Amino acid sequence: MIQLKAYTPSYQKHIEAYQLLEEHQRFTELPTVCVQKAKDDSQRFSVLTISDEQLVTFFSLSVGDAVQMYTENSNAILLRSFSTDSNYQGRGYAKQSLMALPFYLEKHFPNITEIILLVNCLNHPAIKLYQACGFKDTTQRIRGIKGEQMVYSRKMVHKIEGGS
Repeated sequence: MIQLKAYTPSYQKHIEAYQLLEEHQRFTELPTVCVQKAKDDSQRFSVLTISDEQLVTFFSLSVGDAVQMYTENSNAILLRSFSTDSNYQGRGYAKQSLMALPFYLEKHFPNITEIILLVNCLNHPAIKLYQACGFKDTTQRIRGIKGEQMVYSRKMVHKIEGGS
């Protein structure tokens, strides 16, 4: 069973031990970099997926200007720098994390109605994963320093349908 947890300094050793294959580093940032950026940005939050007291996946969430570049929805949040520690790849942790994310958002960011993410057009495994987890291609494309990025969106369905 996994748990999504907000970063606290007590997780720093886990962050420093996190490993990414070099081929994956071309598509995402290391958690150490993301945690530092979050310290300097009050609208950026680091989230860890913990399983059996081990850090298995990591991502950042951003609100405000960072997400408004990709949507007109003022209640959207940007999922960024999503990765799985190379020691835990292929065990389903990425999918479990993404499927748990709406519940985490409901608790910690209750006004959020949409999740936005960017994925490199060449990162086919990630595209397949995001689609399997309910993300849809908006057809918007962004040229970035790491190549062309596709903008994906997942609506928080329970909120759109009138639930709370």
